[in-house]
This record gives sequence, C-alpha cells and structure tokens, in this order.
Amino acid sequence: MIDLSYEPKKIFVRIGGEEYEVAERTAEIDEKLQAHNDNLDNMTSYEASYNLVKILLGEEAVKKVFPNGKKENLTWMYRVAKAIDEAYQAEYQEIRDQEYEDTLKKMDKLAERSKPVIDMIDRTNRRARR
Repeated sequence: MIDLSYEPKKIFVRIGGEEYEVAERTAEIDEKLQAHNDNLDNMTSYEASYNLVKILLGEEAVKKVFPNGKKENLTWMYRVAKAIDEAYQAEYQEIRDQEYEDTLKKMDKLAERSKPVIDMIDRTNRRARR
C-alpha cells in the first residue's frame, strides 16, 4: 500500500529582516502565473518583477518589499522575484528531483546488469581482430 497523505508545507521568505508567506500552489495562483508569463514580452523589467512578487506574496507585501516603486533597483527586484518564485516551486522541484534520482538509480542498475554482456562483446571483438 502506498500512503498518499500530504500536508502542504507553509513556505516563507525573509526579505530585509521581514518574513513573508509564499502563496500555496493552487490552480488559481498557477493561472495568474501563466497569464503573467504569457505577457512578459509586454512588460518592463519593473512590471515583471513587481507583478510576480504581487502574485506570490500579495498586494501588501509587494508594497513593503519594493517601497520605492519605480525607483527600486531592477537587479534587486529581479533577484527577489526569482528567489520567491524558486521558493514557490520548491516542493514541486523536490518531487522532480526525486524522480530524476530514481531514474538515475534505475540506469545504474541497468548498466550494472549490462556489464557482463558488454564485457562478452568486447572479448569477442578482441578475438575477432586477432
């Protein structure tokens, strides 16, 4: 039996000494992110970072994080937005990393099982060259 119990983790980021809760992964948030990403070509760097943080932390938080509005340093804004997005994706990334790790283990087992056959082919090829 496989236990599929799941309790979502609350994820927080610390910015300027203040902690902010990152939005939970839901269809509603993913739809907002998809719309945001689809519209990136029409946004300035400021708008892209500001809007992403607004989606993932909320209206009040984005105003605290970027209190200087359009006078904020864009590199700082990008770094913050990227880190928050990574925090939002963290649990999902853990699942993908585990799948990748499982695939590598299977490949290692396959390689180990194939070794005798490959060795036999190598010996046969060496004999045929003589």
